[in-house]
This record gives sequence, structure tokens and C-alpha cells, in this order.
Amino acid sequence: MFAVFFFKTEKDRVPVREFLDNLPDPRAKAQIIRAIQRLGEVGFLPEPFSRAIAGSRKLRELRITHGGNIYRVFYSLVPGGRILLLHGFVKKTGKTPPNEIRVAEARLKQYLEGEHEEKN
Repeated sequence: MFAVFFFKTEKDRVPVREFLDNLPDPRAKAQIIRAIQRLGEVGFLPEPFSRAIAGSRKLRELRITHGGNIYRVFYSLVPGGRILLLHGFVKKTGKTPPNEIRVAEARLKQYLEGEHEEKN
């Protein structure tokens, strides 16, 4: 069992929680939450459920498809065997937008430098 945490900004925002709370489809939200719970149970999900982000040594993405929409939640395994949820978004193109990756990487860097997290 792995502890799953949400990244928390210095202004007390919790981006992945906000992403989940703003999803219009409760079934999609439930499916994403189940994927997060499963990740916490096993610590690693194989493709197609999760994969490493190319060019990043620490960043991975949960991959969820529901109702014709593609959802992604970026996460990282951080010290202490914990899983940190960094960024969620609805994917609208075939390739993951570089800006979405940059957001997750910046949050991971901020976390590693300052330990911003909220328990799940």
C-alpha cells in the first residue's frame, strides 16, 4: 500500500482535487478516483493505465478514457514511497501538450524544494 498525496500550492490550492471537483461527468470522476486508488494499492500500473513521460525521469501519467474523453493525471513517486498527484487535465490532442508537462514538472520541482502536499 502506497500513501497518495495531492500537491498543494503555496496559496493552499490543490490542483488535482480542483480538477476532479470541476469535472462535469460524475462517472468520469469516479473512474479517475478508482484509478488513483488502484495506483495507491499497487504503486505501479502498467500500460495502458499508466506510463512514463518521455524525457522525464520522475514524471508518470495515469491514463483514463471515459465517454469519449481522455483524462490524464500526472504523478511522481517521491521519497518515502509516496505517490504525489501533481496535475490533471482533459487531453484534446494526440500528443500530450508540452505545457501540461511543464506544469507538472514545475510542481514536482516546487514540492521537492519545499514539501507542499495534502493528504488524500
